[in-house]
Amino acid sequence: MKLILRPAVADDLDALDRLHTLSMRPHVEKIYQWDDSFFRRTFDPSLIRVIVVDGCDVGMLSVTEEDGVVLLRQ
Repeated sequence: MKLILRPAVADDLDALDRLHTLSMRPHVEKIYQWDDSFFRRTFDPSLIRVIVVDGCDVGMLSVTEEDGVVLLRQ
């Protein structure tokens, strides 16, 4: 199995939005009202790496640093 992280690009928006909805909606809805447009409004490909396994996009990772704190966002 070959795993790589590649930078996200604008063309990844639709696929990553679907992934975000499938993976996060059930959990978010337990606490908040789901906002269908949130991911699209906040999508910044420069902050996202796409997880690729054996040539197939399978996930995403977003890690940022703010005020000396590392945040795992996705």
